[in-house]
Amino acid sequence: MAPCDLPCRKNVRALLLNPHDQILLMQVTLPDRTFWCTLGGGIKPDESLQDAAQRELFEEAGYRPEELSQGRLVWTGKHTLMRNGTPVLLDESFLLYRATRVDFTTQHQTDEEKAVVKEMRWWSVEEINHTEQFIVPPRLGHYLQRLLTLGPPASPELIQLADES
Repeated sequence: MAPCDLPCRKNVRALLLNPHDQILLMQVTLPDRTFWCTLGGGIKPDESLQDAAQRELFEEAGYRPEELSQGRLVWTGKHTLMRNGTPVLLDESFLLYRATRVDFTTQHQTDEEKAVVKEMRWWSVEEINHTEQFIVPPRLGHYLQRLLTLGPPASPELIQLADES
């Protein structure tokens, strides 16, 4: 089946950095795999990228808009993932945010999130690059280091989301 024939889900991902340039990741455990990823999820039909990201940041980590820098679209990418036994094309947009605090709360997570999110923690680029854990996207450490070194790109960069190994 060609990617254009697949059901498509538009997602927003939040690259949430703390004052120490660490990124907040969540560990997701599904029946067939466990991985770490950025906060985020599906975009509702009536939501902008900003609105969806801010909703997800509040639900998943308790951050309110006034506790965050203005989100900036820095990366985009697409990949195919199995969801409930069906291949789905994920069209993902990554927005960069800076948090004013390092503490977070999971008390606002939805029941669906509570069922699959097993842990959340801050990661440095070095930790990401040296972990044995599976992190999505697979080259997150590389992309994040580039972002921290060069700053946000003038226009969103297309990044590789699928594991090429």
